[in-house]
Amino acid sequence: KIRAEPYSGSRYFYGGRTLATATVVRVRAGEHLTGIAVEKVGGVIAGVVTDPDGRPVPSVRVYLDPADSCSDCEYANTLTDESGRYRFAELMGGEYTLEYIPATGVNLRAEWWRDKHTGTPDVVRIEETDQLLTTDVVLERGASVSGRVTYTDGSPIAGVHVSLYSDGADTAATTDENGVFTAVGLEPGQYSVSFWKGLRQWFYTGSQPSPGPSGSSSPSPSGSPAPDPSGEPALITVDEGAAVTGIDTSVERG
Repeated sequence: KIRAEPYSGSRYFYGGRTLATATVVRVRAGEHLTGIAVEKVGGVIAGVVTDPDGRPVPSVRVYLDPADSCSDCEYANTLTDESGRYRFAELMGGEYTLEYIPATGVNLRAEWWRDKHTGTPDVVRIEETDQLLTTDVVLERGASVSGRVTYTDGSPIAGVHVSLYSDGADTAATTDENGVFTAVGLEPGQYSVSFWKGLRQWFYTGSQPSPGPSGSSSPSPSGSPAPDPSGEPALITVDEGAAVTGIDTSVERG
């Protein structure tokens, strides 16, 4: 049987769509066999990714993965273009999942096809024809967490790597020249926050921010966050679409 792989993720078989259905070619010793033509066939999954305001979202990484029921299907990924468009072509017939991950710094939530954020992803099915399946997606706005990192004398610390952890998810940001950071695209949940600068690492141990106006959050009236003697990381609660502010920390020079 003959299989052609012009690029990673695409496979074509002589006489069939899969290895199981491909035509068996018998060649005798010394024989030169001609006329073996392998036709590129398959379905297309394509769509447009937009934000809640209807604007196209470029540079979204779209992952196409075979569902468990599709052992012969291909893995593939691509980026949306400036018009928010993406396209997977010449696909084997079967069931696939689609995952959409916005670029770093874009305050939109990653999701699976059909607005799934948790649980088992829905599947899309391509028949063994030249079918075009349109899968347009509107990404929801994410939550954000911001704060400022300084030395104890109040001077800002630039270039601090800030990581937020929640149930295995890791979202990152970096402080600017004013020591300010903003992490975006967050899912709702509870997060711990760690800070890295060179070989130093420390955690946010301050008080939980309380809700502020317009869906934002700010430090509670009890005062600005202060180091906890135990050094245990504090968990901050992030509601869907909220802007949590005041996650400030300060360290001694050293």
